[in-house]
Amino acid sequence: MKPFNLESPITEHQPVRPRKPRVMVAGEFSSGKTKLINGLLAQEVLPSNVTATALPPIWLVSGALGLVAVDLEGNERPAASLQEVRVEDTSYCVLSHPAPCLRHFDIIDTPGNSDPNIPSESWERMLDFADTVVWCSNATQAWRQSEKSVWTDMPERLLSATMIITHADRMTDAHSADRVKRRVTREASRFFDQIVMASLINDEDIADISHHIARLSKGLPLTGAESAIASDFAAAQSKTGAGSAPACLNPVNPDLRRENTPSTPQDHTTTARPVPRDVVTKIGNARARMAMKMDRNMS
Repeated sequence: MKPFNLESPITEHQPVRPRKPRVMVAGEFSSGKTKLINGLLAQEVLPSNVTATALPPIWLVSGALGLVAVDLEGNERPAASLQEVRVEDTSYCVLSHPAPCLRHFDIIDTPGNSDPNIPSESWERMLDFADTVVWCSNATQAWRQSEKSVWTDMPERLLSATMIITHADRMTDAHSADRVKRRVTREASRFFDQIVMASLINDEDIADISHHIARLSKGLPLTGAESAIASDFAAAQSKTGAGSAPACLNPVNPDLRRENTPSTPQDHTTTARPVPRDVVTKIGNARARMAMKMDRNMS
């Protein structure tokens, strides 16, 4: 297993690539996938409530806010929000968002592979599109037999993957955390180039994971299958000005307005509680730091 190196040099001149790398985030139910992705995006973009477990895979691309759903026959249809999308008749969704990291790589969010209410085909079909996998495994029960079974059948081209042992903050002490990581490394290193333990409520851990994915994506072989729907939608959204979309559009929740769009009694029945100015400043500063760090990693 390679060391988790945050200081290796970055080549200044990179060849032009035909498309962005695609990072598929997968794992068992309640392993922290959504929390990790929202952390990478520096915003609560994906829902994490109970109904979110019934969502199909979500392919995140860079661009102005927008959403399109792809049915099981491969036909696309517009969607106002994820609330109106059902896993029973949807293959996946493509969600565009202006998060800085998405300028450098796509993220494919997948349902929990152990969720009894969602067929395994729902997430397995996205393996064809992925260039690499970031696997989330809950530290309190890390690397279960069911996870090993999944990776035993994983396509060979995806076996140089990254595992994030999530919820490290739930470990009782450092000794217990170290014991878990050593066991997982011993048992799973043949599937993963990187195995990292992290707390998804720790900003530094999220920043380190973001840094790793940014570096990984620079030299990542683009082996995933092409998707004209995702590519065309991303290209269209990247050309769309942030102000040209309807003011009420929010692909995650139609009841929430886009940032910087004021609410009025005529078009919104409830008024959101204002966010304190110091909190807004902290969020803005955190996003700016993440964007600058990502741009330095990819330049």
